[in-house]
Amino acid sequence: MFQDLLLPVLVLISLADAMTLNDCPSDLARDHSLQIYKNSCFQFVLDHHRDYPEANKDCKRHGGTLALTKTKDVQDFLVGQLEHTYHHGSVVWIGLTDMVKEDTYVWEDGTVLGPNDFKHWASGRLLHQFDDCAALDPSENGLWYDYPCESHLFGLISAEKSYVCEYKMQVASPTPPVEG
Repeated sequence: MFQDLLLPVLVLISLADAMTLNDCPSDLARDHSLQIYKNSCFQFVLDHHRDYPEANKDCKRHGGTLALTKTKDVQDFLVGQLEHTYHHGSVVWIGLTDMVKEDTYVWEDGTVLGPNDFKHWASGRLLHQFDDCAALDPSENGLWYDYPCESHLFGLISAEKSYVCEYKMQVASPTPPVEG
């Protein structure tokens, strides 16, 4: 009985170690912008600038969201990639907003940023009530800032930024062994 349970667990462990770009959503380009970390594919969209709603819509079009930096290790991974792989020092959108209720930040997957959750906010912003969408700044160790989500005054005040999308891995379930 124990041996019957052990085989599927070992198969899953070996699959976790063997994840490749092929486990990312099939409609994503397999190029230098796509990286794997843990159980997610991250697409670094650094050559296109969009406002928050358009960036998030682009991620959702492929089945993802803007990156969810809910943990320090994901935050450190993104900052490391931005700095060392892409040499990108400008802010990028992440999937966190307080558009619905001021000072209640909600991740794009619907979870609320709680008081005891990981956060990496920069201190002090004067116009916070006008700034509802979060971006991280790799040049400042990944500090989070909130910015206006959309451009204003016919684009004279631009909210367009680069962004990072996150997609869950598309790992096929292993087929159970046929008993004979």
